[in-house]
Amino acid sequence: MPANLGVKFDLDAVKPYLLFGPYLSVALAGRVRTEANRRTVTQTVSFGNSFDDDLRRIDFGFTFGGGIELGDLPLQIFVAYDLGLANLQPSGAGFTTRSRLFFFGVNFFFEYAWRVMLLAKPTVVYLVLAGRGF
Repeated sequence: MPANLGVKFDLDAVKPYLLFGPYLSVALAGRVRTEANRRTVTQTVSFGNSFDDDLRRIDFGFTFGGGIELGDLPLQIFVAYDLGLANLQPSGAGFTTRSRLFFFGVNFFFEYAWRVMLLAKPTVVYLVLAGRGF
């Protein structure tokens, strides 16, 4: 769940903007697929903070990004980067894992000030309805 603040620069043909803010993520489910020697093994990820768990369920960090709004077209194109601050490894794992995510998206503006955001992230595509932004 991101909570981004943005600033838009109103130029003639395009309107570039920057965004920044914190995010909080909660893992609902997960699977790991491993391929080696022509064999594929799929395992379910267990979430928690004990030594027997694979990953912690909660992730948080900051999002940095920017994009452009294309003149009179109801369209925005953007890129962003999520910098995870939480250690995703359970207690006692002996090493640290943090999320790092680069993503891009396209916003289409429709009538009645609603927009659809398509965020393309590795192996995941989100469809989010949001009220008219900045």
